[in-house]
Amino acid sequence: MTLLTSHTVDVSGVRTHALIGGDHRLPATVFLQSNVPGVTPYCAGSHVWGDVLGAFAQHRRVIALDTLGCGDSGAIDEVPTIDAIARHVTSYLDHQGLRHVQLVGHDVAGMVALSIAMDRPDLLASVSVVSSAWAAPSGDGVDNLALLAPPQPLWSRDSQFWAFDRLSYGHQHIDDTLIDAAVAAADGTAHQASAKAMSGDGYARVFAASAMKVKFRLFSVAREAGIAVPVQVICGNKDPLVGVDHSKWLFQIVAQRQVASQYHLINRAGAFPFREQPDEFRRIVTAFQDGLQLAA
Repeated sequence: MTLLTSHTVDVSGVRTHALIGGDHRLPATVFLQSNVPGVTPYCAGSHVWGDVLGAFAQHRRVIALDTLGCGDSGAIDEVPTIDAIARHVTSYLDHQGLRHVQLVGHDVAGMVALSIAMDRPDLLASVSVVSSAWAAPSGDGVDNLALLAPPQPLWSRDSQFWAFDRLSYGHQHIDDTLIDAAVAAADGTAHQASAKAMSGDGYARVFAASAMKVKFRLFSVAREAGIAVPVQVICGNKDPLVGVDHSKWLFQIVAQRQVASQYHLINRAGAFPFREQPDEFRRIVTAFQDGLQLAA
């Protein structure tokens, strides 16, 4: 696998960290990994993608960005809403002069990627939405209890291992490298600031409200004008947060007016199919991207 290097730039006053690798002459595949910063019991960031990034970088230009509130990026003095995270990503892409980007967004970042596809399709060649409960229609079902009552203290080593394990089909991919990086992210300024901003009513009043606003707009655009760039929806068949039916409905909504849409279900995988089934994940994403380039 290709070695990735750490890269940090200032984007609109925010220290922004990314892992980069591959041939810089090629169009970039940009990976976004985000949960609910300061709330979810594991700490997100570029480290969560694991070895799959190096495998992609053998034949592609790879950028794995630490979004607002995550990883080794800098802190902001407000709740990192979906809109704020999307603006930060687009500012990074503009700052780096990136165009025709293949955007891959996991979890909350799946909704972020779709928000960018609505607002700045000029930047993108495609969007892959991976295991995103936030982007999928949720209906009026009961609350999901998969992450209820994590071990305390929150974001400790035991707490984060528990969270990764609860969201996975198997525990084999949860290694010391992942947990060490997640614990380091918990001690970082981005996470600490997000946890403070989300306290009180910051999560419900600001973050969750922003997510529902973006989701409502997404479904309206998908039904009417359509998403302007091709979209791929990927889900693990044992994902405790995103049921198969919900992920299929997301695909069906997007595919109404975006004919270059695809849906893929990865077997023996939970919420991290790129870690649990990295070869299958890479095959699916690269086939989608290569097919679009051949059709262009």
